[in-house]
Amino acid sequence: MTQVIKKINNNLDFNYLDNSQLSIQINLDGFSFCILNNDLKEITALYNYDFFDDHLSLENVLKNIQQIVFEEPLLQNKYQYINITFKNRLNTFVPVELFQEHLLANYLQYNIKVLSDDFITFDTLKNDKLVNVYIPFVNITNYFLDLFGPFNYKHAGTVLVEKLININKDIKDTIVYVHVSKNDFEIIVLKQHELILYNSFVLNTIEDFAYFILFTFEQLKLDSNFNKVVLLGNIDEKSELYPLIYKYVRNVSFLEYDYPYQSEILNTIAKHQHFIVLNQY
Repeated sequence: MTQVIKKINNNLDFNYLDNSQLSIQINLDGFSFCILNNDLKEITALYNYDFFDDHLSLENVLKNIQQIVFEEPLLQNKYQYINITFKNRLNTFVPVELFQEHLLANYLQYNIKVLSDDFITFDTLKNDKLVNVYIPFVNITNYFLDLFGPFNYKHAGTVLVEKLININKDIKDTIVYVHVSKNDFEIIVLKQHELILYNSFVLNTIEDFAYFILFTFEQLKLDSNFNKVVLLGNIDEKSELYPLIYKYVRNVSFLEYDYPYQSEILNTIAKHQHFIVLNQY
């Protein structure tokens, strides 16, 4: 069912996690979680599960998650706080000044097919300028509600854009950030603290990766010899995607980000990896 990567602090006290926060990220093609010890300000566990079947229904995604929870003792504990993000392409960003809560379905209908019984919700970003309107995984939300009780949840795009805006706030040039997952990727274009573009794309072929990035450059009249592309997520120099984009864009780099907490675990991964699940706190 899954391929699992587990990184854990061997000094973690499995019997006392009440002072810790659990962060969960749910994708249609995978599941990950990490644990932050609030007292030590330290990441004590980071797990990532890749589902072999990339086209699972929500019902089968839930079955996989239920099996993971059943087999993993760390997901059977109580935590001080629990944060969950849902990563899907069922979302859109709306400027605060144009946002009206009773029009949620209207904002989404231009991007996706909205059914009459779809549950739609929204996140207000910390910069108070944007609202992310989205459809969460309701069956999975209900499962975790029964399992944990009340918890905080957001769309993964909210976490991603919020954090990148904060990172980018003092950068005057327009930067193209590309967040890569196993089967899709997001392009986020920022100029200082302003969101210029957010879009997500299915990664059917490696050529899709270069095409949509170059198309973004063309549409926004950016200069591939000047404007930076900053990569994060599931990509590195060994990835077949990297040389493809490096061929067309002169200034390509990986995100360098220092977390506000310490951990031996963080020293074992690149700073641009597992970005969303590690920034839900």
